[in-house]
Amino acid sequence: MDKRKLGRSGLEIAPLVLGGNVFGWTADEATSFKLLDRFVERGFNAIDTADVYSAWAPGLSGGESETVMGKWLARRGRRDDVVIMTKVGSLEARKGLKAGNIAADPTRKASEQLQQSTFSTESLVSMDPDKLFVDLSTLQGGAEVNALNQLRTEAPYRVLSAVEKGEIYGVLPYNWYSQNHGSILADAYFIGKVLYPERFEDVDPVEKADEIYTFLVGKPVFDRMNEGFGSMVFKKIDL
Repeated sequence: MDKRKLGRSGLEIAPLVLGGNVFGWTADEATSFKLLDRFVERGFNAIDTADVYSAWAPGLSGGESETVMGKWLARRGRRDDVVIMTKVGSLEARKGLKAGNIAADPTRKASEQLQQSTFSTESLVSMDPDKLFVDLSTLQGGAEVNALNQLRTEAPYRVLSAVEKGEIYGVLPYNWYSQNHGSILADAYFIGKVLYPERFEDVDPVEKADEIYTFLVGKPVFDRMNEGFGSMVFKKIDL
């Protein structure tokens, strides 16, 4: 399986990421374990989750996906061959992109920590990306707690190269209550245009997005979606 490097992080992943929002929700623990086992058996190694999964479902409160994945990691007895990508900021109890929401809870035992995956502020600072693409679903958190405000005001993020150089870009939410495959594709074209302008010279991301949405839902809806996210989609954002 060919792997691709993730910036300067030293991490390499296969070109397909497994979305974990169904773990502990529509896929019970046993089914989730089977899906995860089969995924890595086939040579893939990147898995996505979030602390908010699956707080929207009746009887659930968030953390179910991370808990299932933590149990799966504990059962298989190794961690270094998979890349876990989690997200924070939308869970009602821990709103916003804050250091306290990203860092692991120091009051919990190591065995309990394993049940939830975290991506620390220190890791992001260490990676120091040249560009940041912000999922604009963060705007639902409100002006004081959304990711843009945190990038603007929180000291750990203000020193990032992308923030200092103004290389912050807005993209459509890829996982708005369910995986939005049209937005995933549209975002990919925009990100490609920013990262590899020569290769995407003939691509207009907005036109491409409407082409995708027309195929999927029968009409162009980019402008309507853009309005819902402060008209910041597919644009460089001035913090």
